[in-house]
Amino acid sequence: MTVRDKQLRLLQLLGLLIVALSLGMAVEASAAELDNPLPFPLPVTVDGLSFVVAGKPLRLDPGSNVCVAKQVFYTGESSRLVFQGWLVDGVLIEGLCLEVPEGASRVEPYYVTEFMVVARSNPPGIVEVREWVRAGDSLVIDLPLEVEEGDARYVFSRVDGPGRLTGNRLEVPVASPTTVTLVYDAYYRVVVKLSDYGFSDEEYWLKAREESVVRVQGEISIGEGSKLVLADVEAAGAEARLLGKGRIAVIPRQGGAEVYPVYEVHYRVTWRTLEGPREVWVKQGEAVTLTAQQRVPAAPDPERVAYVFQGWKGTIESSLPTLTIIVDKPINEEAVYKKMYKVTVEGPFQPREFWVEEGGSIPVYQPDTIPGLILGRKLTGYIVGDRIVPPGPGGVLLLRDVREPLTIVPVYEVTIMWSNVALLAGLVFAVIVLYMGYDLFMTLREERRARAAEAATRRIGETSEEGGGEGGGET
Repeated sequence: MTVRDKQLRLLQLLGLLIVALSLGMAVEASAAELDNPLPFPLPVTVDGLSFVVAGKPLRLDPGSNVCVAKQVFYTGESSRLVFQGWLVDGVLIEGLCLEVPEGASRVEPYYVTEFMVVARSNPPGIVEVREWVRAGDSLVIDLPLEVEEGDARYVFSRVDGPGRLTGNRLEVPVASPTTVTLVYDAYYRVVVKLSDYGFSDEEYWLKAREESVVRVQGEISIGEGSKLVLADVEAAGAEARLLGKGRIAVIPRQGGAEVYPVYEVHYRVTWRTLEGPREVWVKQGEAVTLTAQQRVPAAPDPERVAYVFQGWKGTIESSLPTLTIIVDKPINEEAVYKKMYKVTVEGPFQPREFWVEEGGSIPVYQPDTIPGLILGRKLTGYIVGDRIVPPGPGGVLLLRDVREPLTIVPVYEVTIMWSNVALLAGLVFAVIVLYMGYDLFMTLREERRARAAEAATRRIGETSEEGGGEGGGET
């Protein structure tokens, strides 16, 4: 074959190709195109025959029956595509299958993206929602704001994650796989046991593992002058401590709890002295000591006017100024005082002082006679204030109705002690008589001695004469 023949043959083939293409375009103009908008092959059936649309469109003749073979495509664990219907020239026709209408030029399946939305509560079990939601839509959940289970109560607190809460309705916008945590605060039933003290128990709902403060009566009256005072607290199922003033700090651990306030009996102790009334509350069985001043100076002369303690009267009587009581009941005491005046009695010796109650009496005694050797003094009266009062028998002065401090001065006058003079004269006479008797005695004794000596001399002489005559011859 020559080159020219080859060229003619090529021109013939090109002509045939052009004719074929022209015929094909005419056929295409009368058919619809099925496009695949998905990023992966789309299995379909056309008039019962299976096809996979990938890349180029699939031609559909009018009246053809086309169906999707798969309604859901999972693109991930929490995302998927869900078939919604057929778009025919932009118009959505619902249904899994479509009979291609006459004149349709473009047909495509319509899939929407859905994301998994998970809403769960913390703690678990209160709310648990798992739903597929179309992208761009919102999931609406009606939340229980409070759930009670036995001794536990769960109260909605907040949303961790996207969402808008209106009342109890939560609206979660969906643009991707979404997880929402609904946080509930746990509260536990805490019963404050007061029945042991004759009162109704009190019930509280307290937040778990957080310290809450409950209030009880710090003091409970149980009668005149008696009360219960909150002293301690015990608890079961919770931690509890006393804060004071009727406040108890409680931390529930897990579940219901009971709190037991501990009260102690206190009694009122009141006492009155000249300093005024006083009052204290004392725990049963403890001791209280009351003290009163023994002497309280008084106006207008504190040195000579005073109130003097006499004793205690009331629940317990005592004469001691310091009174210690073991309290087992209400106590009411009053210190009894008497107004007293100082009475000073001057005298010839050391002055004496007496305290006399107001309106009282006192006998004042001074010796009616103070003897001396020759001269003595005799009591004639007492100076009381601005007057002189004569003494009574034996020198006694009885002061009555004393109502002021007094100074009493005894009055004496000088007198001759005649009895002493007579005694002295007798003594002098006796001395004289004794002296004269002694002198006479001495004189007589000397005379007796002289006579005795003379007699002795005479006897000696006579003896000598007799001896000389008889012995003369021998001489």
